[in-house]
Amino acid sequence: MVDSCEPVVTARMSGLCNEPINAAILYYNVHLRLLVDHLRLSMPGPKLVYINAYKIIRDIIDDPTHQGFAEVKQPCCRVSSNGLLCERGGSVCQSRNSYLYFDGLHVTDVVNALIARKAYDTDNIFEAYPINVKQLAGL
Repeated sequence: MVDSCEPVVTARMSGLCNEPINAAILYYNVHLRLLVDHLRLSMPGPKLVYINAYKIIRDIIDDPTHQGFAEVKQPCCRVSSNGLLCERGGSVCQSRNSYLYFDGLHVTDVVNALIARKAYDTDNIFEAYPINVKQLAGL
């Protein structure tokens, strides 16, 4: 789980994100970043990069229009009764690039591409730490 604001979660929580789960994700991510530091010091051979997909997705949720998104709460497709995956033969939105979520759980391809671009060349250490993938490839 990258975030607890997925449509499958918010549908069960009256449209709200599950903030206790988000707090746990943040706690996990802080310690994962610390682990990267620890492993880099204790095992100097491996090269590690931490990509904070949670932050990238939360930035979209917090300010969707800045990233070009129109819909961050509803899935692009009509989901099945369990709220997770697209219903077979169901409708799909016309402008997938403006949706954060494709189904009840998964982000759209445009979001995955954004995460990949940021992982590759962001200078924001809160998105890629301690370096980005482009810098990693140059080592």
